[in-house]
Amino acid sequence: MDQQITALFRKYLSNSATADEMKELDEWIASNEDLNDWLENQVDDSSAEMDAEKQADILAKIHEKIAVQSKQKFVLPGWAKTVAAVALIVLMAVSAAIYFRSNQPNMIQYAEIGALRGQKASVTLPDGTKITLNSESTLKYSTNYNQSDRAVELVGEAYFEVAKNKKIPFVVKAGKLEIEAKGTAFNIKAYPTDNSISTTLTEGKIEVKTPLDVLNMIPNERMEYNNTDQTFRKLTLTDAVGSIGWLNDELSFENATLAEVVANFSRIYNIDIQFASESIKEQRFTGKINNNSLLSVLRIISFTSPIRFEQKDSVVILYEVPSEKKLFQVNKNLKNTN
Repeated sequence: MDQQITALFRKYLSNSATADEMKELDEWIASNEDLNDWLENQVDDSSAEMDAEKQADILAKIHEKIAVQSKQKFVLPGWAKTVAAVALIVLMAVSAAIYFRSNQPNMIQYAEIGALRGQKASVTLPDGTKITLNSESTLKYSTNYNQSDRAVELVGEAYFEVAKNKKIPFVVKAGKLEIEAKGTAFNIKAYPTDNSISTTLTEGKIEVKTPLDVLNMIPNERMEYNNTDQTFRKLTLTDAVGSIGWLNDELSFENATLAEVVANFSRIYNIDIQFASESIKEQRFTGKINNNSLLSVLRIISFTSPIRFEQKDSVVILYEVPSEKKLFQVNKNLKNTN
């Protein structure tokens, strides 16, 4: 279907489309309400003055739009309210990043894929690399992707299943880090509001470049980079795939700090969670939570650690109970016994 639609656009741009072909194209656009006005305006405004190279650029972008595949809302019982469909977000994000006319013909153009709070989105790049974006994440790549390089930029969290290409390495730029892979699977978490960037390797090998160091990773390892002091630590996991719970709509963690756990909850439940003291942020948790209401999650944390919570309107405050510290270990499993 994507080849057929692309062919129709090619004929439209060259003024060679028949009446029936124009009707078919119009019906396809009409069936995608959110594309209708935008595509018609872009093509109609630009077609009269476009050269062959610019037409090729537009066709490439149209093909990207058709190829983008989206998943439904990040659904879990009791979670946040439903927001707009991921397909709409992806298409709007891509369209916002495409420039159809430019006074600089050699200017590199970019496509951008995004997913808002409570959603996930998936995309397959031209080389076959598959990427799943987590809530509040964006991925950016140039129209020259897979020609001279395979570089993408990530803000947020994503899972990468990289297609092998020995000649052109795959590189992810995330904050201050560059992660290079040549056929592997890994997760990167790089939200700008977090103090750290983490990389979890599930398959193959990757090389992580920080501003000061270069380190190699093997499966079942996670690297945590501190943005403030530019230091990192490498952790060995028992189940790297299981620790990436968001891929399967689960709340699962392995040796994750309370700060990481809370950041996930804030995005999922759309609620402000604050710490009464900085010291409790580094407590670590491992396990899976099956009852996903916010109240249940907070109770599990309080049952398995010397931490209590207090909710005031839309704000939750976590604080430590020093008298109970000796009753708990820092690394405590989160288990839902309901």
